[in-house]
Amino acid sequence: MTRTGKNTKAPKHRRAQAEKQTQMAQEKNQVEVIRNDVRITVDEKTIERNKYVFELVNMWIANADNKINIAFAMLSAVVAVVTFVAENMLSKMAISQNARSSLLYAFYTVFIIAAACFCLSIFFYVASVIPRLTSGKTIKCKRKQKEKKKPKYSIFYDEIKDFEKAEDYVEAAKRANEDVFNEEILKEIYYNSGICSKKMNCFKWGGIASFVTIVLVMIASLLYFLYAIGV
Repeated sequence: MTRTGKNTKAPKHRRAQAEKQTQMAQEKNQVEVIRNDVRITVDEKTIERNKYVFELVNMWIANADNKINIAFAMLSAVVAVVTFVAENMLSKMAISQNARSSLLYAFYTVFIIAAACFCLSIFFYVASVIPRLTSGKTIKCKRKQKEKKKPKYSIFYDEIKDFEKAEDYVEAAKRANEDVFNEEILKEIYYNSGICSKKMNCFKWGGIASFVTIVLVMIASLLYFLYAIGV
């Protein structure tokens, strides 16, 4: 009876120790924060996942900027080539006295529309590179909030600069726990997603305006050519 009792108690004791060690290991990888009587658990995997999403959104922003730069460069090159051809070839042609005034009127009309589309495309491209630092709030409201409250730990540069000294930010960073850091990452994901969405929309409309500009410039060149040869 005694040997049997020792043999049955030993596995239970080992099992309890193993469960206790597993629980302790899990507690090391978790941060539990009590806020408004609500327990929030943030583990390292969640933070790493959010950091990955944050880097992914920033990569989308970088891709949008590259597309905008390429599109603007292509538009400028096409307009420059068409202008060069118009100045060096079409200007050498003698204008016929029998040229139709309607062709000249059509040329000026198309050229003005093309110039307007070109300016519109530049507007969208410039608007796409201007960052939107707020989401649903104006900059003035944000500044008023900053004046009332002391600066808190943040990973956003516009809020980090509110600290008077570097040591103050270092102390705030030391006091911040993993939950605060995770919230900052999530905020940046939200803000940067809004910036990326606006960049993509501006790129889309800028691309449409650029395409219309190129087509209209070609049409204007053809009209001027027909006007020059006196069709």
